[in-house]
Amino acid sequence: MDCTNLAFEADWFDEESGLNRTFKMIYFPESNMVQLFEPRTNKMFLKKSSVAGLKPSDIYVGSEITILSRQFRLKAFADEYTRRVLDCQNERTFAMVQPDCVRQMGIVFAEIQKTNLRIRAATLAMMTEAQALEFYREHTGKPFLPALVQHVTSGPVLSLQLQGEGAVHTWRCMIGDTDPAEAEPDTLRARFGKNKMLNGFHGSKNKEEALREIEFFFPEKNRHLAPPSAAWLSSCTCCIVKPQAFIDGKLGPIINSIHEAGFEISGLEVLRFDRVKAAEFHEVYNGVLYEYSDMVAQLQSGPCVALEITWPKLKMPVVDHIPPSSSGDGGGKDVVLAFRTLVGPFDPELARKLRPHSLRAKFGKDKVLNAIHCTDLPEDGVLEVEYCFTVMRK
Repeated sequence: MDCTNLAFEADWFDEESGLNRTFKMIYFPESNMVQLFEPRTNKMFLKKSSVAGLKPSDIYVGSEITILSRQFRLKAFADEYTRRVLDCQNERTFAMVQPDCVRQMGIVFAEIQKTNLRIRAATLAMMTEAQALEFYREHTGKPFLPALVQHVTSGPVLSLQLQGEGAVHTWRCMIGDTDPAEAEPDTLRARFGKNKMLNGFHGSKNKEEALREIEFFFPEKNRHLAPPSAAWLSSCTCCIVKPQAFIDGKLGPIINSIHEAGFEISGLEVLRFDRVKAAEFHEVYNGVLYEYSDMVAQLQSGPCVALEITWPKLKMPVVDHIPPSSSGDGGGKDVVLAFRTLVGPFDPELARKLRPHSLRAKFGKDKVLNAIHCTDLPEDGVLEVEYCFTVMRK
């Protein structure tokens, strides 16, 4: 193999056999093409081919790419050359937004997506006191620890796994000095931190600490030991920022628009749908919408972000007031209808004519790349949220 090409082990779940199949994938940077081989026989599975939508930035361990409607996960480097070339570009770090700054998550995501960092994982989580003490174990015995633990367990924290060249340094530069008063004016702590302890943000000090903290919140195994999702799973509706909108850097502006409209984001998770789960999630549209197959393909094409949308403290938002429900569900059906109004018509072109301030009007491209999925039927709000925050987390 030409040493300028990159080699990976790539997994694909074969729906017919119900088995994971592993291939050797060769990526050709100069032509942006790929080739697949059976690893044991070295028999060619796919000749050198172009892949629609593939970018060089998509090529890293952990990435999921769609080749001929099959979703492949790049699970490991296949040779030492590829490891040496990409290791420095795939550095990971852990980032945390503390409870008092979670409301600024839209700004945080927008700032991250302006850099070279990729958001590998993200979750709104609730830490117990025991988990907080374990996470901050390096501060055991220090006088400020009890107050810090009380603070980070007072509400949801936004936890992120970031990846990119110099990830540890880049994120720490973004958040700034531990003391907001000493931080550079454009850093996150200077903008949103209160004092040295309640400075709003956390970042790993080095690569070793980053790996420990990533494993704490995003364990490869024993997922049940991680801090649980903050999602309510009641009186809510579902929003999914689709892969294309996420990749295009629209997550931050979309979240800002949701907050500005008066809604609360009580749950957040970066998800990766395979074809089976994407088809299952969109099953209600099968035979109803002509675009069903393309919708499934888009949902499985890369990472997306699931949001649980609720009323702020169960109050009505400022958008399209809908009278409180008498259904006894705490306003759950009302939030589905109100949020669907904010999202706008399925077709962004129609949305730009009828509801120019709706989310699909502002961020959508066409009926398939319309940026956002939202629950359509009032009775499905909790069901779709449970699918994203329980079924997809298993």
